[in-house]
Amino acid sequence: PLQYPIVGSVQFFATLGSVVALGIAALCSAGGFNWRNAFWIGAGVALVGTYARSALRETPEFANAKLRLKRIFEERGKNPQNLEDNPIKKNKNKEEGNNKEGIKGKKE
Repeated sequence: PLQYPIVGSVQFFATLGSVVALGIAALCSAGGFNWRNAFWIGAGVALVGTYARSALRETPEFANAKLRLKRIFEERGKNPQNLEDNPIKKNKNKEEGNNKEGIKGKKE
């Protein structure tokens, strides 16, 4: 069956990852690579990621997802107001409001 090659590939890539990690560790320890340098590299990656998140715009398809969902509801003869009246959505919105206040769903 299809599961056998998939399981085999997981094992292969796990072993490959271990070997690559050991190789990088050996290079770092042999070259006198200080552990603090890894944190500086991580900080650089974080800065690039922060810039990308703030500078890049969402695609129009993603930004208009709610509009597309309403159109789908209308095409299928469903009431789009059901989106707003959905108890799951109401509960999620309430939880998001609590998270903004720093409460995070605590009940006292």
